[in-house]
Amino acid sequence: MNFYREEIWNWGNNDVQRLWDQMLTDDDGPYLEMMTGLYSDNQPDYSWNNPFGYKNGTMYYFPLKNMSSVKEANKDAAINLELKNGKALWRCYTTSKLSSCRLILANKGDAVYTAEINPDPVLPFSKEVKIPNGTILEDLTLVLLSPDNEELMRYSPPVKKIFPNLHGIRNRKVHHPFQVPINFFLKGCALNNLLMLPLILNFITMRL
Repeated sequence: MNFYREEIWNWGNNDVQRLWDQMLTDDDGPYLEMMTGLYSDNQPDYSWNNPFGYKNGTMYYFPLKNMSSVKEANKDAAINLELKNGKALWRCYTTSKLSSCRLILANKGDAVYTAEINPDPVLPFSKEVKIPNGTILEDLTLVLLSPDNEELMRYSPPVKKIFPNLHGIRNRKVHHPFQVPINFFLKGCALNNLLMLPLILNFITMRL
């Protein structure tokens, strides 16, 4: 089982918050805290343990080289896949030196690029391939196979689902300094007329 729970925390950029930079760093520079875990998705997504209950899991940490971003990772590898100017760009970093692996890029299930690669942590594999016009990132799938045809890694960008009403409801419950709930409700109405009644009710109760 893979866990994707991480966030970066830093203090605000004002006189009061910069006091933490002075107290928590040796040279009074910016303070940044890396937080990871597998108990819940994030701090606002509260999770509860039943009496005598427990959760367990394993987390793997490893350095990355020449990776601007990571879309998928496990104990064997990390990959990044982007779509820019009609080209699919990707990088593949493995945690060990491998040979005769196969990398496949598919567009809507059809392979558009296949190569045999010898991944090495010292030199991550990178490639860019021109793809048909009109292709979107969600059409692509990147697969890394071992010499024994075992799937080491697969990444398919998730199809984005827009639920602006949920964002609005959350902002009603938990104050956000820069976001206004009504904007999300109005966007929800514009996207789906079926949401109009519950969103109006949410707006009315928000005003009460």
